[in-house]
Amino acid sequence: MKKNIKILISFLIVVLLGLAVYYLMENYENQENEPNLPVDIIEQNNEELPKYDASTQAQFDAYIRENINTISPEPAVLGGSFYVTNLNWLRSNLAAIEYEDGHISLSAEVELDLSESGEIIVSNVYLTTPPDSLIYNDPLLTENQADIDLELILEEEQY
Repeated sequence: MKKNIKILISFLIVVLLGLAVYYLMENYENQENEPNLPVDIIEQNNEELPKYDASTQAQFDAYIRENINTISPEPAVLGGSFYVTNLNWLRSNLAAIEYEDGHISLSAEVELDLSESGEIIVSNVYLTTPPDSLIYNDPLLTENQADIDLELILEEEQY
């Protein structure tokens, strides 16, 4: 009787191991046949992006530099006007720009397109410098901050 139970348990273990191996092999084959979805999505997105040549980018560049005051979602401070300090192209129609008016510095991403008539259209403007953390370029503030001696402050706090 004990011999029959040992044979039955051994048989069940072999069957379960066989099923486990079959299941693992089946899943492995399915993974090989599945497309690599992230790559497919990236390829689809790349096909949808507009492709502009260097001359169109030069037009976009000039447009941004001339119209930065109207493009910026934040107004210039104290009636000043903005000027572009840095412009880098992330894609053929998306530029990362840095601009200032002498009091505040901002950075943004600007997406541009051409209309059917060849007119430049600003599709989106993303301010990458939050308005509440504007960088002030006031010479007095900068001068005063440069004169602060942090070691002296730490020594005073100890007493």
